[in-house]
Amino acid sequence: MAKMIGGAFTAVAVELPPDAPTQCKPGTADILETWESQRKTPGKRGVIFYYPLNKRGETNRNLQTTYSYDLSFDDGIACFEKEGKRYRFRIESSAEAR
Repeated sequence: MAKMIGGAFTAVAVELPPDAPTQCKPGTADILETWESQRKTPGKRGVIFYYPLNKRGETNRNLQTTYSYDLSFDDGIACFEKEGKRYRFRIESSAEAR
C-alpha cells in the first residue's frame, strides 16, 4: 500500500533510464504525483507521471515506478534514484494552477 505525498504537479521529464518501460521521452510535460511506500519499503518513494493530457484534461498513458526509490530535490528537480537507475523531473507548478 502507498499514499500520495506530493502533487499533483505540472512537471517535465528531464531524465529517464534507457530501459524504462515507457514511451515517455525527456522533454514530455504533464502531471506528476509522488507516492510513498507504507509497507513493503517504508519511507521509499515512487512516481506516477500522467501524459499526454488532451484538451479535456484526460490521459490514457502513465509512467509508474515502484515505490522503492530515494527522493531528492535540487534546484527544482525531483530525482528518484536507486541502484544507478534515475528518473528526474523538473517541477513547474502545482497542477491546480493550470
